Amino acid sequence: CPPAQRNRCTTAATRPAPVTEEAITQHLATLGHPDLPHHWDPGTRTLTIPAPVDRRVCLNTAQRFQITVHGQRRDGDPYWTSRFNGSPTLTVPSMPANPT
Repeated sequence: CPPAQRNRCTTAATRPAPVTEEAITQHLATLGHPDLPHHWDPGTRTLTIPAPVDRRVCLNTAQRFQITVHGQRRDGDPYWTSRFNGSPTLTVPSMPANPT
């Protein structure tokens, strides 16, 4: 990541965009869950979904709004393990440009 880009990322991370309850509700509806119960805490930027839901909904919402999302995992959810259910982040080391 070039230094100029790192500076942009650092600035954006320290000033995340405000998120509203209405924006979250609309986003969940767009994902096919218009009636999904949820609680938004703007002070901690945490969305809690007290119902079984696919990981992809939690992950997509977290990425879209740069927030933390807690939700109950739906039985049979095929999505792989993630940090949202307590697993460590997978780190893949870079390969050298010209392996010998």
